[in-house]
Amino acid sequence: MSFCLTSQATTSQSINVESLNLQKNYLKSINQCASEKTFLPFIKSAVKDANTFYAHGNYAQTIEETIVQNPACFVASTNKLTQRECQALNDQYIREPFFYPRALLSDSLSRVKIPTTHCVLG
Repeated sequence: MSFCLTSQATTSQSINVESLNLQKNYLKSINQCASEKTFLPFIKSAVKDANTFYAHGNYAQTIEETIVQNPACFVASTNKLTQRECQALNDQYIREPFFYPRALLSDSLSRVKIPTTHCVLG
């Protein structure tokens, strides 16, 4: 009696570049809020420069992902916003989220101790 063992596993040499790019963009977006000082300019730009549907979606992706993944950094980043900027942030990105349900964003923000004088909705 003899046995012939051959590997039936196949390896695909094709790499899905689109999938890798999406993963890279996702990791970049959740790591963007490494510190509140670096994320503040991004938030200010999102409030000021989101003039098109596409631009708004790009900003919303990062803002919403940061709220869900790193709410403390998001809240700390918004401390230096003017009242007008904070109102625009609430109106454009938190009250009317683009990707996540508002309840999920509110739940994430509620995990962070937000000062009563802070402008971000919780």
